[in-house]
Amino acid sequence: MLNLFKQTRTARNKVICHNDMQAILADDVLGGFSPGDDEKYFEFLGEFAETVSRSVLEQPFLTNDLVRNDVEIFMERFARGQSVRRAD
Repeated sequence: MLNLFKQTRTARNKVICHNDMQAILADDVLGGFSPGDDEKYFEFLGEFAETVSRSVLEQPFLTNDLVRNDVEIFMERFARGQSVRRAD
């Protein structure tokens, strides 16, 4: 999990955490990762959530279509925000 974080940390810090206006306006690629690393990350994250849920709640970690819906809504709004920003 740390591998993906290390590769995307700079972008996360500039855009999300620090709200670095120069980085946002430059519209440059700030970070990246190798193909498949994101899938591995979420696989490990799911395993982690399962382990914690079983240890703490004594039940499996449940995922369902609501998670997918949340991601789709986020991506739709994110894309809309990009379109609005580029129009400005």
